[in-house]
Amino acid sequence: MTVSSMISVIILVPFLASLSLAQVAFPVNYDITINPNLDQLSFTSETVISIQAEDTVQTITLNSKNLIISDPIKITNSINEVLENVTFELHPQNETLVLHFQTPLSPGLYIATIVSHGKINTNLEGFYQVETPNNKIFLTNFHYSKARQVFPCFDHPTYLSTFTLTLIHPKKYKSVASSVKKSQTETDGTTVKSVFAQSDPLPPHLFAFAFSDLTQTKYEEVSVFSRDKDEIEYLGQWSKTASYLFQQSETFRIQKLDQIVVPDYGLSQDVVVNIGLIFYRESAVFYKLERETVEDKQKIGELVAGAVVRQWYKEANTAGWWSNFWVSEGFSLTYQFNVLESFWKWRVVEQFLVQELDDTFDYDSKTGLTVIVSNPDDFSKFHEIKSFALVRMLSHLAKPGDIFEDGNEIASSWSQKPGFPVVKVTRNANVFTFEQSGAFSTPVSVVFQDETDLSYDLILEKNIQQVNLSVTGAWYLVNYDRYGYFRTYYDKDNWLKLATFLQGSNIDAISPVNRALLIKDSFNLAKSGLLSYDIYLDLTKYLTKETDYIPLYAFIKTANRLKTLFAKTDIQDVFMEHARNLLQHVYNKVGTSLTSSDTHSDILSRMKILTWLCDFGLDNCRTEMFAKLSQGQAVEPDLQELVYCGGMRLGTLPTFMFLKDQHNVHQKDRILKSMACTSDLGLLRNYSLAIVDDNIMLRLKREFKLSAFKAIIDGSDEGVDVILDVVKKYLEHILKSFTSEEISEMFVSLSKKLVTGEQLAKIDEIVACLDDNQKVTYGKIFETVQTNINENINWRKANLDVFRKWLNISQSTTVPPSTTPSPGGAASLKISSLGLALVSLCFILM
Repeated sequence: MTVSSMISVIILVPFLASLSLAQVAFPVNYDITINPNLDQLSFTSETVISIQAEDTVQTITLNSKNLIISDPIKITNSINEVLENVTFELHPQNETLVLHFQTPLSPGLYIATIVSHGKINTNLEGFYQVETPNNKIFLTNFHYSKARQVFPCFDHPTYLSTFTLTLIHPKKYKSVASSVKKSQTETDGTTVKSVFAQSDPLPPHLFAFAFSDLTQTKYEEVSVFSRDKDEIEYLGQWSKTASYLFQQSETFRIQKLDQIVVPDYGLSQDVVVNIGLIFYRESAVFYKLERETVEDKQKIGELVAGAVVRQWYKEANTAGWWSNFWVSEGFSLTYQFNVLESFWKWRVVEQFLVQELDDTFDYDSKTGLTVIVSNPDDFSKFHEIKSFALVRMLSHLAKPGDIFEDGNEIASSWSQKPGFPVVKVTRNANVFTFEQSGAFSTPVSVVFQDETDLSYDLILEKNIQQVNLSVTGAWYLVNYDRYGYFRTYYDKDNWLKLATFLQGSNIDAISPVNRALLIKDSFNLAKSGLLSYDIYLDLTKYLTKETDYIPLYAFIKTANRLKTLFAKTDIQDVFMEHARNLLQHVYNKVGTSLTSSDTHSDILSRMKILTWLCDFGLDNCRTEMFAKLSQGQAVEPDLQELVYCGGMRLGTLPTFMFLKDQHNVHQKDRILKSMACTSDLGLLRNYSLAIVDDNIMLRLKREFKLSAFKAIIDGSDEGVDVILDVVKKYLEHILKSFTSEEISEMFVSLSKKLVTGEQLAKIDEIVACLDDNQKVTYGKIFETVQTNINENINWRKANLDVFRKWLNISQSTTVPPSTTPSPGGAASLKISSLGLALVSLCFILM
């Protein structure tokens, strides 16, 4: 078995047109000269390719797309003799350029000189222009098969070669490329010739160049080019620090690093990583202390650290297993976290395990990772997360280097099948029985109450395996800190012992991340029907003394889901009161004001946990936040989510309009979301109409509409019903105005909030309105939507009485939607009702 087939978690078929490239001929170096005509948005390139033929060849196939190739193509041999009778053919359908030789080439080195002409694009591909009112920016995007739009090449990641670039451009522009600039000389009064040093061996998609009239700011070996120097100080300083930290533990050295920050419309994603040259969207990295939150800072820190560690390509490629994209991404994420944690101490891995990785299980149980990806752009967030999980798990074994070697059965068992196992553990004295679903070689660790500093490691090779562990203890934990990619299902006795222990005085004997994972695992196992929700509820009793952000976040994630499932029942209010009682002490601990002693976790707790307490109806929270919001004054960024959303729980038209004004100034999603925290039906209807009807005075910019849609359905139960009615009425407009991806995100997000037969009936009516073409285009989306709603309805039938019993609710009744005025008083509804015309005239989100 080859290494590439051994760990084919992703079967990469990136460039089907390139698969015909003969392995007997490959590039050694590209010497490229680019001469653009900016007025005509065109360019001429001269590409000198050193090609090594390992065997006799009659033809050589390169890639070319949308290029006009000049005749003749010059081919010389190693002693500089020009070959005669060389012809070529372009095959646009295959994006190939085929060189034909009348006399077959013998093994050796050959030089091909190809002159071509192409267009400077405006579609974010190849060599393209980004224009702003005051600046012009010219970038390249060669990911993952777009280098062929600029120069003929072997456009496949298998073919690494060095690159030498000469770039001719107007003198007023500053130029950068993947390698260091050697020289810049004037060719006339307005034009310069920039020559760049030979790069390290790279695949074409990681080579890049750019020139612009942006402002350059230097941070030692790191540079940042941007329209606004004041916004990139954090990016510059942190990328310099991240680069330094990464190189402290590796022999790899970054020669230089240039970063260009462009308007959002100039990139297809937040960051495009090339060797030596990184491109960012402005909204992804612009940072000002008086505007951004610590959460924003962390997100930018993660993005930049990830881009920096992905400069480590050359050494990584020397190992055969690195050619698999999933392994590359898994290790990159690992190094990214190491860099972040070594400097910021933000507990990013713990957050990742509870927030990101745990959610991946739900997706993986239905989808799996073993898929054919036609382009690495299809490598989704899910793939990245599971890649990290598998690399983390396999690297944690005693001899991690062996895991990635040819034929390793442990790696094979994980890489060649989708899904993950559930490991069931039972104990009879010292004999432990492990049962796992699926044929995996599963690394398992076990720790015991009295010996949490010890770890007993084993690998499950069978579906059922018994192990004698001569240790006693009141409780035990399997898969400590989630190093294994699986969920653990204990016998009832161990669950109860864990729940009882946590209600004692020594909860720190179990780490915060493990306390969080006990909550998430018990909840998800119950959701899957493997466990009673009683276990989950019993485990959460200890939360009255929990103060750590990680397990608190785990609980609010599960509680939010239950609140949705309890909508329109007699359970919801009782459960919300129970949940408030569990966490009300956090309100007193972290307070509602920033302090000089705040840790990163303190600030996150204040933002997330207290905002959640306001949502769950904590009177003190709502009243205090409404009082602050009603003052009509902006608050610190790290308090905005709490004050704005919490205050809008009691808010009316004036506070809603204040937030609109704040969004006009800052255009932050957190403000957009806070506007949806109201329960005022009049405001919600007008807010919803701004998403789907461009002909009313109540307007919302196109780029904010999807975020506003999701904010309304996440903001309240009332918002869900309002959106559902609006969607039904404006279906045709939605289908015409949004992309298929946006429509999928809108309806799938909505379906997770729909829990009743009446709501399902409305979706069925929407589906019935689709014409034949729409059913073809959107049929799969609505199948998923209907499946999600039916799952919610079936869950309620199976589980509501369990919660009624545990919460001591005597009656099993369903209550209608609340028509009680929002706590701003009856007058607030009267204001909204009478103020609709006013809102439609003055509420314009800019």
